[in-house]
Amino acid sequence: MNTLPNVDNIETKELLENINEINTFSGVHEWEGRVQEETERLRSIIRGLDVEIARNTQELENLRYEQSKKMFGKLMGKSSEEKQFLAKLEEFKAAKSAMKSAIDELQDFMDFTPKTPEQKEELLKELRLHKKELQEKKREITQVVRSPRMIKKQEPANSVFDVESISRRKAHYEHDSHLLPNETTSDALSRQIAWIDETISRVEVFD
Repeated sequence: MNTLPNVDNIETKELLENINEINTFSGVHEWEGRVQEETERLRSIIRGLDVEIARNTQELENLRYEQSKKMFGKLMGKSSEEKQFLAKLEEFKAAKSAMKSAIDELQDFMDFTPKTPEQKEELLKELRLHKKELQEKKREITQVVRSPRMIKKQEPANSVFDVESISRRKAHYEHDSHLLPNETTSDALSRQIAWIDETISRVEVFD
């Protein structure tokens, strides 16, 4: 049974703290390479975790097969060795989840950070329109509305962002709309609006 690889993400946390202080376009370009390097480092760790998960899963299946051949093996329940394998697999999967979350956080930050004045202008329009949509949804569930006003969202004709970045931002909005445990729809909308306000404030100061 293999040991857990080094999955320390202190470097990621320090990087996020540093890039959160960026408020210039030149600063974004200076740190973009660091973010890409850290993202690739985390992906490399995930690849290693995938190898360990596959290896330990196979070893666990081999163990179960050998146990099943023994008399009453199927009736004896999980052995201590099997429990160790299961615990180790949970560790690997939890570490992988943490690494994926760190990558998402880094990528999210860069996708919502303008690199040029043109990107700043387009991103602010997108954020403000999305905020209006959320506010309209919240208004509809907090009062009786005979004819709810629908806000038509239009994609920019010639976006200054690449297709991948636009797609990831859409995925962020969709993921953020999911209710958290014990969260009401109204609370979820308030949470999303608060995040939009925070992001708008961060983007507005770029020059």
